[in-house]
Amino acid sequence: MMVCSGIVGSLPANATVGTNDYPSSLASPAKDAVVDPWGFSNRECVSFVAWRLNNDNGLAFRNNMIGGHYGNAVEWKQNAVNLYGASVYNSAPAAGSVAWWNANYHGASSLGHVAYVSSVNSDGSVVIEQYNAYPAVGGYSKTTVAPGSSSWPSGFIHLKDLQGTQGYSDGDYVRTPNGAVYKLVGGSAMWLDSWSSVGGVQAVKSIGQAAVDAMPRYPRNGTYVSSYQTSNVYQIVGGAPMKITSWASVGGEQSINAVVTDNMLFGQLRPYPEDGSFVSDYAQQKVYVVAGASLMRIDQWANVGGQKPVAVLDHWAVQNQFKQVPDNGTYIADYVTSNVYMVTGGAPMQIKNWQNVGGEHAVTVVDGWAVTNQLGKYPANGSYVTDYATSQVYVVAGSSLVRIDQWANVGGQKPVAVLDHWAVQNQFKPYPEAGTYVRGYGSGLTYVSDGTAIARSSANASSVSVDDWAVINQLGGTE
Repeated sequence: MMVCSGIVGSLPANATVGTNDYPSSLASPAKDAVVDPWGFSNRECVSFVAWRLNNDNGLAFRNNMIGGHYGNAVEWKQNAVNLYGASVYNSAPAAGSVAWWNANYHGASSLGHVAYVSSVNSDGSVVIEQYNAYPAVGGYSKTTVAPGSSSWPSGFIHLKDLQGTQGYSDGDYVRTPNGAVYKLVGGSAMWLDSWSSVGGVQAVKSIGQAAVDAMPRYPRNGTYVSSYQTSNVYQIVGGAPMKITSWASVGGEQSINAVVTDNMLFGQLRPYPEDGSFVSDYAQQKVYVVAGASLMRIDQWANVGGQKPVAVLDHWAVQNQFKQVPDNGTYIADYVTSNVYMVTGGAPMQIKNWQNVGGEHAVTVVDGWAVTNQLGKYPANGSYVTDYATSQVYVVAGSSLVRIDQWANVGGQKPVAVLDHWAVQNQFKPYPEAGTYVRGYGSGLTYVSDGTAIARSSANASSVSVDDWAVINQLGGTE
């Protein structure tokens, strides 16, 4: 049974992974008798892991840091995700990562447990070091844990993993028993399609398939790579390659972790950073959070719960590698008001209750300033929506909802955004605004609105295709 209370809490030292080198000033006093330099009680699992992160990983780690609080072991995962985004936690171990057990999971107490991953074996098993795990209550222990065993962690937290352990490092080529070749990049294994892509056969090391399978899908944030084909340089942010046109554009030169192929860059990475990734524009000194492949500006850190770690981007990437507005179906939440919205046609459609749209969805927390100032008030013309409560389908035309009686009347079924009935009733105009052109799909007739009525008009390229049923029965037009 694992025990870890981790109640509240750099020493200069020459720590050695794999040995019991926890400072004697913390190991000698009774358990919980003193608070360590990082804000944890001594001889607890959290104190030992904090020691390793500071002294072996080179991470200035504290119980209270950048607006977060780690506290008991059970709280570590959520706090890390809140601070660094969802990609900081996964099921893939790495040397230097934190093994995390949820409350009462695989022998952990109700306060959870954390341990330090000193190495990952070729069969996927991990060697962990820990304090305060039964039977070594308040003491040091070291053990090997296999995937699927009754001691396997809930997952792994990647705050600052080690490099170059167990004979592997960034830039190495490795081959699995089935002959597949990968390049190790930022803690992940990226598949090599052909040796010709890198100029010919390179030195390669053997590795177990389980070890590759256990690696994260994408390189860790802050991994810098260059393209073998073009020599272009990129920073990996939220699983996506963000181009750097010059080192001066991001504040200075960084070390390249690996040279990769264009197939790795554009065939295996995400096209846009993961939602919830925080970035800043080095040239403009503006900060954003990624939501639906778009950048939502953060006017003040307090408006998203406090300062977060950010990836510094080249202004070119900010201007060219993101969409102007979030994708349809992106769910966002205003941190200050707790209001939740679904972005539809570039506008925030409020959700009063998750039940009103069929169930809960993952959201990206944003600054309310961006909701008001970056997004449109009404969805773009031609956006298709449905009222969850009534199942009625509409197309947006001139800030108004024009009813679709049958999908066949507009050329067939379209993708729709599911709206809260409250948004349908309160976030649209009652009639298409003046200057809006609509075109009956079946009749081919074009009309223009004056804000209260429509009249026949010559064809217009901006016309919204609508159901002729709505032209006659909703808008009052004549054939």
